[in-house]
Amino acid sequence: MTESESDIAATIVKGILAGDTAAELQMIERYKRGLRFVLRRKCHDPDLAEDISQETWRIVIERIRNNELRDATKLSAFILQTAKNQLLMHFRKSDVKRQQTGIGEALESEYSGPLTQSPEDVLERHNLGLLVQTVIKELNTPRDRELLHRYYIHEQDKSLICNELNVNAKNFDNVLYRCKQRFKTLWLAVMEDN
Repeated sequence: MTESESDIAATIVKGILAGDTAAELQMIERYKRGLRFVLRRKCHDPDLAEDISQETWRIVIERIRNNELRDATKLSAFILQTAKNQLLMHFRKSDVKRQQTGIGEALESEYSGPLTQSPEDVLERHNLGLLVQTVIKELNTPRDRELLHRYYIHEQDKSLICNELNVNAKNFDNVLYRCKQRFKTLWLAVMEDN
């Protein structure tokens, strides 16, 4: 009988807690492709993805050694969340630098939200926004990409979009529906991979 993913994760964590460097290498080998895939999708920069990946492995190993992983069966989620946090911290540092030099003022509203939002909510909202934009960019049809981006991301007026994309106002809702269906198909495929 083959071991389940949660059993394998628990075994790896147990090994790392025992100081077994082979378990650390096994963890990296087992999860590095998925981590690299997610990071490249989120940041579109292979060098940055590699840097964040290395920092993620350092933090994950350190936190496991310190017994900070509450549920060993959730190792994969722990790795991905650590990576997402590292990437977000990188972007926040970049934004602070831009704001200090006066370049980032236009981006300020992207991270601002109600003061009642927790850091986790802000992170989730930011990550979701990045993922949505990534999926839109991966749509095969340029018209789909432009329509969804203009209507949902830039919240442009329907009549403006119709005029500029030569879409009949009566057919706009049907065209938008088909775009959303293609987006949904791609979105579900991406979610299965994550």
